[in-house]
Amino acid sequence: MKIALFDFDETLVEENSLGFLFKHFLGKTPLPLQLLPLLLKPSTYKQPVKTSIKTHFYKQSLNGKTSAEVFAAGESLFQKVTPIDEVVNMMTALHDSGMQVWIVTASPEQYIAGIVKQLGWPIERVIGTTILEKNGCFTGDIDSECQEQEKVRRLDAIFNDSSITFQVEQAFGNLPVDIPMLKMAKKRFYVLDSIVKPYEKSE
Repeated sequence: MKIALFDFDETLVEENSLGFLFKHFLGKTPLPLQLLPLLLKPSTYKQPVKTSIKTHFYKQSLNGKTSAEVFAAGESLFQKVTPIDEVVNMMTALHDSGMQVWIVTASPEQYIAGIVKQLGWPIERVIGTTILEKNGCFTGDIDSECQEQEKVRRLDAIFNDSSITFQVEQAFGNLPVDIPMLKMAKKRFYVLDSIVKPYEKSE
């Protein structure tokens, strides 16, 4: 089975869509203001600050939410993202040629699946960050953040568990975080400022 892999944020769409999800569940208070208590805690600086911020917003926004609620958030927020026409056209052409198209994203799976459904894109599978669940609800704690090398691990796990032989024909992402995934494909492309460029190993 021939497949094409696409990152989502800043590859298929211009934005990093995760902020829309956080705002959806956290209300109208600007996200920077909601960060003030976190930035005053010494524990925030025991790991990269960016990681602490992301962990905080995941916990605050998704704790107690169901998978269906996160999917519905994607459905309601799809108009906030701006598809990159060149990439979407290439994705559609690959699907029309008989290739399966998969999205592999660092955003939550259910959220991106909801957006994709509303956009009507021909996506066979969405692989993304998974959130721990308890009693049918998310805890807000990240189980597996699907970025960098983790994307390769997740894909390899699917390939190894399947009776189907998958061939990654093309992959699209952004640099440098998607380099591990791009290297899985025969043809590799990265997106910079909404422009698609071939990825060369020397870059």
